[in-house]
Amino acid sequence: MTWFHFTKTDRIKRNREIRRELAETCRKEAMENIFIVGRQVTQAFKLASEEEQLFTDYFGEPMPQQLQMGLRLEIILWRRIQAALERANADKLDDSAYKTLEENIRTILLALINLLHAEEEMLTSCLVRHYVTIIQSIQNDTARVIL
Repeated sequence: MTWFHFTKTDRIKRNREIRRELAETCRKEAMENIFIVGRQVTQAFKLASEEEQLFTDYFGEPMPQQLQMGLRLEIILWRRIQAALERANADKLDDSAYKTLEENIRTILLALINLLHAEEEMLTSCLVRHYVTIIQSIQNDTARVIL
């Protein structure tokens, strides 16, 4: 019999992998219909919102700066998508407005995927400035996207 042992860091990393997988699924499904991704976005937002407390519970100390910055940006991006979907009225969107919204949501989702890849790496890396630079770059790129 094989025994599997996951460390607390492995569990935190797996949570981020789950959110990245949700972002990848949402990005694919948004090509079909942006309004069907709401449930996954809400699930990812909830998981991300709980992570800071989970980290503190697991390790007895606050998250390092780069992890906290990445997580906060992630939460903001998930929330932006949620808010855009809540504001959008499918009946009142013309084809052009729908296509623009779809492209912008998919752009934010791609940024989330890239951010989550970086967040996964951060858990096992001692680099700080490198990840802060990545986070700031993603933040600047997504600030230009109008939802």
